[in-house]
Amino acid sequence: VLLGLGGGTYGLWQTGIFDPVEVDVPQGEVDPPPDAPATPTPPNVILAEALPDCAHAALVPSGPNRGSVEGFAGDLAVLDGLSDRLAEATGEARDQIDRAVAPGQCAALDLARAVALAGAEPLGLALDAEMVESGAPIGGVLSGAEDRNVWFVLVSPAGGVYDLTGRLDPGEAERPFGFALNLGAQEPVTQLLMAVATDNPLVTA
Repeated sequence: VLLGLGGGTYGLWQTGIFDPVEVDVPQGEVDPPPDAPATPTPPNVILAEALPDCAHAALVPSGPNRGSVEGFAGDLAVLDGLSDRLAEATGEARDQIDRAVAPGQCAALDLARAVALAGAEPLGLALDAEMVESGAPIGGVLSGAEDRNVWFVLVSPAGGVYDLTGRLDPGEAERPFGFALNLGAQEPVTQLLMAVATDNPLVTA
């Protein structure tokens, strides 16, 4: 069983420090500035704030399930009512897709949720098939990374992380990928695919 997990990116910046300047201050009463309109909380932040450890959820950005809430968790019970909570906040009802992961994959969910809480826009990760036989080709498309640096990995049920970045074809808007995985397992085994994009160079230990 293959699960796609779109990551994202967030930027860091510094505020500039400027030399003070003299300005003329008008005398008399001055009308206060109008209140700035409240900035709505992004849907993916609302979803991330509602979830505990070993859980992540985001809106599907592309593909046949576009706009649906896609949730991942070790315990699917924590995803109950997630789309209803989002509907209360945004006024828009959405379908929900729940996907179970193994305990060893929890760290990947925690990372994805942390990125979402930072306000990152999710990447699109579409798979040609959600279930394939051991040894059969696995293909899909990563979208939304543009010209940023990408880290693309497979996380096994035991928590092993396998770098598949080299399997991504060059490109900007869409980057196809393909690989094969020979497990020799008789029962379905959940494998988690995860992609993270960043404007900064990636550093390997």
